[in-house]
Amino acid sequence: SQTAFQGKNVLEFDIKRTLRNGFIGLCFGPLVHEYYQFSDSILPPEDGLVTRLEKILMDQTIYLTIKCSIYISAVGLLSGDDFATVKQTVKDKIVGIVFTAWKFWPL
Repeated sequence: SQTAFQGKNVLEFDIKRTLRNGFIGLCFGPLVHEYYQFSDSILPPEDGLVTRLEKILMDQTIYLTIKCSIYISAVGLLSGDDFATVKQTVKDKIVGIVFTAWKFWPL
């Protein structure tokens, strides 16, 4: 992504960014697994269409907002930002992220 989206040369690769995001991903894996175990226990997918729609609604509102807020916070804190800056960054970005996710979700 650094070379494709930021236009950086391959030789300008930011190893700290890669390690930071790798660490965050490593932490998120078990948390995401636990979330889906929990959501399956309260909204079993085999219970039909209405339950599946409820699960999608929960995923695309509560879960999406919490997961993205934690991710933004982790990136900021691991980059050296103070808590107040991280909190403001989450407030500034979360609504746009959620609406963008909703645009792409059906795809």
